Amino acid sequence: MGKVKQVKFGTESIGKILPGINKISEVVGSTMGTFGRDVIMDNDNDMPPTISNDGVTIAQQIFFKDKWENIGAKLCHYASGLMNAQVGDGTSTVTVIFAELVKEGYKLLQADYSPIYIREGMNLALKEIEKILPNYIKQITDKDRKKIIKQIAKLSSGNEEIAQELTDLFDKLSEDSIITIEDSIDGNIGSEVLDGIRVDGALTANNFFTNANYSKGEVDNPLILTINDKVNDFKEMANLLGYAVKNQKSVAIFAKDFSIEVLKNLLINRDKMGLIVLPIKIKAPSEKIEDILNDIAHSTKSKLFDNKTNNRISNLEPNQIADSFGHADKIVSTKTESSIFTNSDFAILRIEELKEQLENTENLFEKDNLKERIANLGAGIGVIKIGAYSEVEQRELRYKAEDAIHAVKSAIKNGYTITTSNLFIKINNDLKCNNDNREIQAGFNIIKKVLLKPLKNVVNNANGKFDLIENDIINEREDIGWNANTFTMCNLFNEGIIDPADASKKALQNAISVARTVLCGGAIIATDDENNDKK
Repeated sequence: MGKVKQVKFGTESIGKILPGINKISEVVGSTMGTFGRDVIMDNDNDMPPTISNDGVTIAQQIFFKDKWENIGAKLCHYASGLMNAQVGDGTSTVTVIFAELVKEGYKLLQADYSPIYIREGMNLALKEIEKILPNYIKQITDKDRKKIIKQIAKLSSGNEEIAQELTDLFDKLSEDSIITIEDSIDGNIGSEVLDGIRVDGALTANNFFTNANYSKGEVDNPLILTINDKVNDFKEMANLLGYAVKNQKSVAIFAKDFSIEVLKNLLINRDKMGLIVLPIKIKAPSEKIEDILNDIAHSTKSKLFDNKTNNRISNLEPNQIADSFGHADKIVSTKTESSIFTNSDFAILRIEELKEQLENTENLFEKDNLKERIANLGAGIGVIKIGAYSEVEQRELRYKAEDAIHAVKSAIKNGYTITTSNLFIKINNDLKCNNDNREIQAGFNIIKKVLLKPLKNVVNNANGKFDLIENDIINEREDIGWNANTFTMCNLFNEGIIDPADASKKALQNAISVARTVLCGGAIIATDDENNDKK
């Protein structure tokens, strides 16, 4: 028999979860802007407390005893996590906007407004914002590239040294290159570019992280397997994994996919035998996966197993096992991408082979595909090294560096704007509803109201007067806004007070997407802990 549940319906259900949403918003909101404060978070293990002002890091640390409030907390986790996965920046903004949307929508529901019309009004406002936003976006040019990258990195990280090191790395690398973060041995902040391969592949599950604090799997001098299939049979791999255990080696497996059963057995083997395995699923269009696996196999000198050919694992003889593995200096894999650190001649030879193919093909699709493969094999991997006087400070700086990397990549790809808090005031002033339906207008006006929230938090944290600042921003041209550092109006572009454009756009899209789903929900179901304990 399943667990006993409690059900709350309609507007009442939203009222039950809203306190949890508001509490997280209040904590996250206190971190926003120049005068925002860090939050100290206890860890469940023996690690020192985590100190951060990163929205998603803070939100996902908060749980509540009350089951309804905890559902609200989990919705905040989801909204901020979605933003983090898409942009890697703006997670505080999406959290406070989401909370404000639910709070204001709840007031309308209490006044018997239709949730369907409220949603329609919110959607209408979002469409108008998406039309207005391009007017405020600038693109990074070759002329101002270094300057803008440093400004974005500095504002995101709040650290001059991190900003400078990232600027130097992006000057040497392309925007598609991988930049990893490592602890510095000498306690200083520095950077370097190493030989390596960028792989569109990610760890299949968080359980395989070797460093859960930084959400990555990392192995030194691993054995490498490449498999051009979904890995379904764990027993078939027993001899290969046994060889790794015998030689006290970790293993990285690059494949099309992995069955749940195989992943479970890999975790069991890790716990029983100490075998560390990184199962890395190639994340690319199906027509490109075999090419990517082929490039990895050639560059690491591993055998490419493929059930469509005679190169099957089941056909492997015992004396062929050692030669089936490839080798690299190190492999780092996260939830989004992987890096193979290697300076072997095999990668160089593979690049030369692909360049020759490029010269001999006239097919435009194939040309683009080959250029991409060459870039991934020869791009190099940036490493920013973070040092500090204490482990607590070092962990905080690593989070800041990670935010800055994502912010810069986003700005290079999709442009930048004045800071989100200033931008939303200007967009709010441009936003006009042309629908006569009173309830749709109310949903539309919710968006107008929440656009003020980020700047309100920034100003409140600085003990400023929001109404006066809002009027000043509205009455100035599009590049003039409020500088929280100096409490003055200035040209924000000239002063480098800028954000990646996606930090604004995606924050609104994600917050509205989750909030309108909540507001239109008919019921919320929670586990009845009290009655389950009696069973």
